Amino acid sequence: VAQSPATAISGFLVVGFGVAVVAPLCFSAVGSRATPGHVDAAIARIYLFNYLGTLVGGGVVGALAALTDLRIAFVLPLVFTVVLFFMAPVFVSRLSRDMTPTERTPADYTRSPLRDEDNEKQTRMSNDPT
Repeated sequence: VAQSPATAISGFLVVGFGVAVVAPLCFSAVGSRATPGHVDAAIARIYLFNYLGTLVGGGVVGALAALTDLRIAFVLPLVFTVVLFFMAPVFVSRLSRDMTPTERTPADYTRSPLRDEDNEKQTRMSNDPT
């Protein structure tokens, strides 16, 4: 859709600045929300999907470009980016979702419902006399 190569390169530059922060933020969020003994496995899982998406995504865009047009093929990553944007609230913990922004503390952003459930189970097991 760009009228000149300079416009296209400028567009890719702007997109690169915005998209480049997605993966590090995902890794950070997973690391802070995983239970203490499972951080490495959770981050490894995210890396797996990151590399899988990179390898498969490039091939799919290339195949679609070969079948149709490069401009049409680049719509696919745009669609996935929009889907990611609208799915982001799914990944917010229940604790953060139930509070207003003024009620949240920095510790609330690192708390996970899964971690809280594990802590409750460990407390019940340690208090169980049998």
